[in-house]
Amino acid sequence: MTVHLDPLSTPAGLMERLFLHETRSPSYGASYDPDDSLKAMRLMRQAVENRLSEPNLWGARGATDEIGVITVRSQFGQFASYPNLPISFMAQVDLIVSLANSPGDSRAAANARHVGDAITAATEITPPVGIAGLGVVAWRTAGHGSPGTRFRAVMTLQGNTFSR
Repeated sequence: MTVHLDPLSTPAGLMERLFLHETRSPSYGASYDPDDSLKAMRLMRQAVENRLSEPNLWGARGATDEIGVITVRSQFGQFASYPNLPISFMAQVDLIVSLANSPGDSRAAANARHVGDAITAATEITPPVGIAGLGVVAWRTAGHGSPGTRFRAVMTLQGNTFSR
């Protein structure tokens, strides 16, 4: 079965790429946990949704969808250049999708699940119990400090520290 990401022009397509770029993939070996990876993606989605609920607070004045939140300058790195994401920046995502679609490769199944999890996190209507109530509004690569003085760490998962 071939996996495809939603079009980049859609909120789901942009979020899928964001999650695949920001979450550890099966290539991390023993430090990769597929269940934790899906949870991390869901936390990222919730951070975006929480920002969308108060876009003015996050410099996204007038944002009406997730794209308006993700493309705010200096909030989600290179994703501010949407829809013109640098090819080199997206190489990791392209590799994951390519591996997922390579049935002869021993890494195909793990990568297909990883891509499927990104699609799930980007498209599910209601977050799983326990995700929305955490109040997550930001994440940073673990060990790179807080995104700001007003943020409080909630948890570190798959290489990212999530904050509220």
